[in-house]
Amino acid sequence: YRHTGEVMSDYLCEQLNVKRKIDTKKMVLIGSHKTVSDSELHTLNQQKPFLTLKVLQRWRAQYGDLLFELANQCEDQEIVSGVFKAELDYLIKYEWLSDLDDFLWRRTKLSLYLNDAEKIKLTDYWNIHYGDPT
Repeated sequence: YRHTGEVMSDYLCEQLNVKRKIDTKKMVLIGSHKTVSDSELHTLNQQKPFLTLKVLQRWRAQYGDLLFELANQCEDQEIVSGVFKAELDYLIKYEWLSDLDDFLWRRTKLSLYLNDAEKIKLTDYWNIHYGDPT
């Protein structure tokens, strides 16, 4: 997605007569201020055992070192396997998540797959806590 963003940014700059070439390879992306080691994940898992290593590894891939902030906000509020209220709250607040389909699409790209029963449970939770879109 980095390349697509660069192409679109270059196109917009050209249309607006802005002389700037975007090169994100040299930029630190959000959540990537430092590398999160496996030992840090293990320590976090020991501090908050309800956050499995699988969840923490997914969060590291998705959020970089922002996973520490997310983990600090996280209580034992797992909605379905691997999905916590804190993550939904974070995505709504900082990444403009507006509906459950967007969440499922984003997470499927990161190998978070939910079975039909989990999708129903997550949908029910979403509608109660974040609003039914109908």
